[in-house]
Amino acid sequence: MDTDPVAPLAAAAAKPAPAPGAHLHKKRGTTLPKVKDADLPLPTRPQRPGNVLVMGNGDCGQLGLGEDVKSRFKYSFVKALKDLPIVALAAVYSWGCNDEGALETSNLGFTSDVRNARVPTLLSGPVFSRYRFVDVAAGNNHALALSSEGKVYAWGNVEQGQCGFKTHRPISALNPRGLKFGRGVKITAIACGGDHSLAIDADGDVWAFGLNNFGQCGKHPSVLKKAVAAAGGDHYSVVVLEDGSVATFGKAADAQLGERFFATVIAPTGAEARQEVPPHVYRPAQVPKLAGIHKVSAGANHVFALDKDHVAWRWGFNEMGQLGTGASANDEDATDDVREPLAMDMSKSRSEVLDVACGAQHSVILVYTPPKDE
Repeated sequence: MDTDPVAPLAAAAAKPAPAPGAHLHKKRGTTLPKVKDADLPLPTRPQRPGNVLVMGNGDCGQLGLGEDVKSRFKYSFVKALKDLPIVALAAVYSWGCNDEGALETSNLGFTSDVRNARVPTLLSGPVFSRYRFVDVAAGNNHALALSSEGKVYAWGNVEQGQCGFKTHRPISALNPRGLKFGRGVKITAIACGGDHSLAIDADGDVWAFGLNNFGQCGKHPSVLKKAVAAAGGDHYSVVVLEDGSVATFGKAADAQLGERFFATVIAPTGAEARQEVPPHVYRPAQVPKLAGIHKVSAGANHVFALDKDHVAWRWGFNEMGQLGTGASANDEDATDDVREPLAMDMSKSRSEVLDVACGAQHSVILVYTPPKDE
């Protein structure tokens, strides 16, 4: 249960390397632990009933619109979730594809040949019985959970170091292991990219570990203003700063960094004699047009951001309609990548966006639409 040294991306000075993983106690039970004064708060929930809008790829039913709906190029309401209250819980549930143990199968009771969990299932076991959890994050084949005490637990595929363990053998860590980020460090937010992970501590420093082939973990020490939130895509990272601005770094090939990062290179001959090639951005760069952002979510290569005025912004790869820029639900022509942040126009319905979330190739937003007489 050792952990890798996890370097802080945004710290002005390096913090101590992580100590060995926290011991997992064997006490079992289903009652949630009591709340302590120093605990991190549970996520706040909207005080009004919301409606769920979806867009993008739905070939595996991820849009919740029924088996016949394979895609949506403009946002569509999920009728099955209309006006449902949003609840806050301290327990952890999981469902979906179960390759590499990402669903923590040893505690789900599935047989080894079960690949998918189609029903949300409460995770049990020593860690989930001992702690209250305030946040979870999932990558391609790994997951993180943040306890109310500021401790991070990881499980799933470890081959790229995305779980922060010392061992990178091609095995799956089916049982969650605790990570320590140095003496006195308390983690307040977590995020997962495809094969890398991000954590923000109480000082606003960002810690990154895992695959770094495109600089998604940062390759040079960088001093950022205090970070408050983060998100990770396949090969890039997004960080929200205390002043409401947004910084991105990593792969830039599909406009996922929200800026026109292109460099002109000269090749010897032929059609490639002069071409624009998207570089890898190793140092965090500020995304234009954004202010007052407090939430971001990243898909494989697209991003949604939410500002304090309940306006959703989006940018990046759009081939599957995941940005919802179509004039209609079946407008297949509206699939151009969006290279700079584009606001969602909800003025016709007078809707306010309450939350945003991205899947690999689809997006989900929670909105409140006031009654006509309001």
